[in-house]
Formats: sequence, C-alpha cells, structure tokens
Amino acid sequence: MEKKKLNTNLFLFLACVIFLTYGISKYIYSLDTFESSSETDKTFQQRVSSFMTKNLKYHNELIELNTLKERLLGNRVMRKSDGTYVLSDSGSIIREISKESPEDYYEAIAALKELKTVSEEGGARFLFCAAPNKEKYEKAPANIDNYEKQNYDLFMSELKNAGITALDLSDALEEHQNEFDLYYYTDHHWTARAGFFAHKAILEELERLYGFEYDSYTADIANYNIKLYPDWFLGSYGKKTGLSFSWRGADDFELITPKFYTSLTESKLFIDGVRSGSFEETVIFPDNLTKNYYYINTYATYCGDDYRMQIVKNNDKPDGKKILIVRDSFAYIAAPFLSLQTKELHICDVRTIFYRIGDKINVKDYIEEVKPDYVLVLYSGTPDPNDTRYGFF
Repeated sequence: MEKKKLNTNLFLFLACVIFLTYGISKYIYSLDTFESSSETDKTFQQRVSSFMTKNLKYHNELIELNTLKERLLGNRVMRKSDGTYVLSDSGSIIREISKESPEDYYEAIAALKELKTVSEEGGARFLFCAAPNKEKYEKAPANIDNYEKQNYDLFMSELKNAGITALDLSDALEEHQNEFDLYYYTDHHWTARAGFFAHKAILEELERLYGFEYDSYTADIANYNIKLYPDWFLGSYGKKTGLSFSWRGADDFELITPKFYTSLTESKLFIDGVRSGSFEETVIFPDNLTKNYYYINTYATYCGDDYRMQIVKNNDKPDGKKILIVRDSFAYIAAPFLSLQTKELHICDVRTIFYRIGDKINVKDYIEEVKPDYVLVLYSGTPDPNDTRYGFF
C-alpha cells in the first residue's frame, strides 16, 4: 500500500513539473512582447488580466491537476492568496471565517445610520436587508474556523441596538431549506430559488412595516417557468479550487422567468445602450448562460454584472413606487423580480472594484436627485476591515 501511494505521488509530482515548466516558459517568453504604457490604472489592470488569461497556457489544467492531487491525498483545505477554501461535510466549498467583535461593525453601522437619516430626510422609507453567507449552514473540519453564524447573529444584534431597521433574510431561507439547495456548492452566492424567495420576503417586510402594496400574483413562484441547466455552473470558489475539489462537481443552474406578460426598460449609467422588452429581454443576460466553467460567470445571467447604476423601469406600473437598492452581488437575482413590483428600480453598487466603469455614486446626492420612495440595502455576511460596501457618500 505504501509503495502504491509513493508511486501515485511521484507520478503527480512529475506531471505537475512538466505542465508547470511548459506553461510558465511559454508565459515568460510572451512577456517579452508585453509593453507598458501611460494608460490609467484601471485600463492597465484590465489589459494585464486579459494578457495573463491569453498567455498562461494550461492554467485550468494545472488547477485541476493540483486539485486531483489534493483529493487523492484526502485534503479538504486549500490556502490561496485571498483566503482559505475548505470542503465542508456536505461537499460544499466554503471559506474559513474568523471570529469578529462588535468593534468590527462600528464604522459600517454608523454609515448605515447616516444613510437611514439621509433617506428619511429625503422622504424615503429605509430597510437594511441582511443575507447570511452560506458558511452559516455548513460544517467545516475541526481544525478550521467557521464563525459565520456567531458573527452574523452578533451583527444582527448590533443593528437592532443601533436602531437600524433590518430584515434578517435567513428566516425566509430556512423556511425552504428542505425543498431546494439554498446556496451553490461551488460558489458563495445563494441559488436562483433562494434569491427569488428573498425578494418575496423583502416585499412582505415592506408591506408589514410601511404598507407597501405589492402584486402577490407576480411574487408567486407558481407563475414562473423554471428551466434547469444541469452541471452548468462553476462558481467563484470552484474556479479557485478546481472542478473536482468537491465530489458534488459542477452546480446546476435554474433560469426563472415569468409566465405572464412583462414590459421593462433597462439602462445603465456610464454605459451606452437601452434594452426594452420582456423580462427575458431586459434583465436576463443570455451571454452569461453559455456553459464555460472557467471563463463565464453564469450567476450573472440575472442582472448582467456589477454595474455602478442600473435602472429598470416597469412600463406596466406607471403609478408604482420608486425604489433605490444599494447592493452587493447577492442582489443579482432578487433585483430583477423586485423590478416587477415597482415603477422604477435603481440598482446601485458602491463597492471599490478596479474594473468599475464610471465614478462611484454618492448615494446622498442620488437620493436628492431621483427622490425614491424606498431605499433598500441588500448586503451579504458581515462587514470586515477592508469592506468598501459601506462607503455610501
């Protein structure tokens, strides 16, 4: 048995050396043709990223080879430059989560309190929508920290103590946890169905708190088509760790679209082009539905991308309400369905990410300009020291 294990490890080691030597030599050779320029940092970073993808040969094959080695050795942990990735007991890929303290949340909560005040002074009702990260529901190996549940519960408690009007979306998710997967196995996001039921929970909370009137017919999943794309999606965690890291393999993906008539108009600040038509023709981006594990973000089939500002007008609700939602990527799925309940849905992303097109939105100025009836914030997890999501102004 020991000899067989030794031979297996020797084979994997030699294979890694061959692939690495060839791939890196080709990459270094191609560096000679790469010239610097005086372009902006953002453009330069985009060009570098494109260049590396094009010229680093066998990148994906090397990831999969390394993953195969780790799985043969029985390893459930991969340490990367941006964190530690772990295979949970259920076969879902999660991240190691360190313990946090109330002090870690002070700046974020102060920013939320200011945004709440600004919203109300502008005549808008405010609601913070909190989505738990999937680590809350997963069990990691004993030697790996996973304080997501404790951190999330602490954050919700601190929000309540600070007087922030907040909705805990974990309650809505847990109602359905025996019906379907709440999160993708290879990604950090919730599934399409979970996002749909999150949007419904938001509508119900707005009704409970503020008397918001919504159409229960369009909020009922029975009135939607659900098309399954099996083994279709490799999420961001899977791209880091390899397709075979989890015995679950690639994720299934569901496209949820209305059975009923819809008429929307979608546009984006800083980006030319207006899309008009049905739900599928405006807030669904079919290019992202192409099956390509490493180079397509299938999750972005809904909403398209991390746009600075995306505006969806519902032509069927000229007398409806106007909502501004400040979001991270967890709103990709919820936002399109919320647009069916509004006259206008303004979807704002204030995160500092280098590939953003256009200047960051000052949310206070934007509220004064468009005068929304409601201001929502939909964020996942808890704040961290490098979190740019709370830079509203």
